[in-house]
Amino acid sequence: MAPARTPWLIGLPFRSAADVVRRYYVVHEAKDRPHAVRVALERASGEQDRPAHQEPLVRTELIEVQQISRDALGRPNLVPWP
Repeated sequence: MAPARTPWLIGLPFRSAADVVRRYYVVHEAKDRPHAVRVALERASGEQDRPAHQEPLVRTELIEVQQISRDALGRPNLVPWP
C-alpha cells in the first residue's frame, strides 16, 4: 500500500479589472511542492468559468503554497511553505 500524500493548498493570483484576485486549488495527487504548483496551474489554465482574458500570473513569488496537515484530533491545519 502506497503512503497517503499530504494535500496542498495552492493560491494563484489572477488579474482582475482593478486588482489581483487569488484563487485557491486543493491538490491531493502531488508528490511535492513543485508538482502541486504545476497541477494547480494546469487546472487554472483549463477552467471554463473564468473570462478568457483572465490568466494566472506566473511570477512564482506571488504563488501561495501551504501544505494541509491534520492534528492528533484530525482537524486540518495549514502549514505555509516559503
